[in-house]
Amino acid sequence: MNLLSVQGLKKDFDGLSVLEDFSLSVARGDFVSLIGPSGCGKSTFFDLLTGAVPPDEGELLWEGCGVPDLSTKAAWMAQTDLLLPWLSAMENSLLPKNNYTLQDRERAVDLFRKLGLGGFEDYLPNRLSGGMRQRTALARTIMFDRELILLDEPLSALDSLTRQGLQGLLVALQKDFGKTIIMITHDVEEALITSDVVVLLSEQPMEVRSIYEIEGEKPRLRDDPYVVALRKEILGLLRGDIR
Repeated sequence: MNLLSVQGLKKDFDGLSVLEDFSLSVARGDFVSLIGPSGCGKSTFFDLLTGAVPPDEGELLWEGCGVPDLSTKAAWMAQTDLLLPWLSAMENSLLPKNNYTLQDRERAVDLFRKLGLGGFEDYLPNRLSGGMRQRTALARTIMFDRELILLDEPLSALDSLTRQGLQGLLVALQKDFGKTIIMITHDVEEALITSDVVVLLSEQPMEVRSIYEIEGEKPRLRDDPYVVALRKEILGLLRGDIR
């Protein structure tokens, strides 16, 4: 069953068509990665989903019912961690709860343990590494308790080893918490390792160019011949080598 259906979204900015009749369906429990040229409209799509900007035309369906936006349905995580520097890692993760309960804190402590942050709950952000800051931001995102998580290049600023570790962590957390995830990424390999579905997008006005349903257990191996072949094909499409 589709958790989210996007139908005929259109958005112009000062006469520039960013999205034109854009449609996409996301099944409940899927990890979907969006890949496309820089500036094609991926972040604008997230802005439309969250209600940050209104669409000119189109409809969002949540479990088959029309909704104006997903501001109460989805949690969003940006490229930067956006941690408040005067709050501890634990306090940052509990921000979605306002007046949090003891049960909320116990959940956050368990989440920190799963994220490899046990023992760092009381650290301020400036004492955490880049990877630890992103894991704290991920904990905060999960604490919103939303069924859908929107990730806007959440690992792009990290070094290769930290990034690879967090890719596996994203997959594990999706399985543990049963979340549906839509992730924007420019890393084709990252998408193939983590995702159930990879959506290849066009230049503006953004439209779906190809949809790949990825086989095999996640996280996949980088040197798996299946992954290597798909990576080559998708990169070829992005570079315009294949029409």
